[in-house]
Parts: sequence; C-alpha cells; structure tokens
Amino acid sequence: MGRSIHELNSIVDEIFRTIGEIRHLFLNWNASCSMIFIEKVMHLSVLREQLYKLGYDDDFTETVIKIVYHHVFTKAERLQYAERWYINV
Repeated sequence: MGRSIHELNSIVDEIFRTIGEIRHLFLNWNASCSMIFIEKVMHLSVLREQLYKLGYDDDFTETVIKIVYHHVFTKAERLQYAERWYINV
C-alpha cells in the first residue's frame, strides 16, 4: 500500500504542476501558447491513465482533477475562462 500511496502522491503532484502551468499559459496567453497548451492537456490525459493503472476509477480521477483545478485557478479566473470557453466551473 505504501508504494501505491507514494505513486498516487507523485501523480497528484504532477497534476498540480501541469494545471499550474496551464494557468500560467492562460494568464500570459498569446498565439504561441496553443501548441504548449495542447501538450499540457495531453499530459493530463497521461496522468489520468496512470491513476487508472493504479486502480482508481473515473469518479476518483475526475474528482482529483476538479479539486486541483479549483485549488489552482481562482474563482474569478474559473468564471472568466468558463465564459470564454464554455468550461464548467
């Protein structure tokens, strides 16, 4: 169990870093950010798969992503981006 918790913590830390990098991209958005944004979103998919491989289901994985998203982005940012890109806050 210790190894699994360590792996979970490592993946969640990487999700925090990746979503933080996405936030930074949004704050400094310009035309050159598009490809980097796509790479970051694809990396989140890889991290999701890693959680599945550890035995976590969709509900757990989506909850982790949502909690990190709500922790990294301010409410004002979430509302602003939701308005522009139809994101659920």
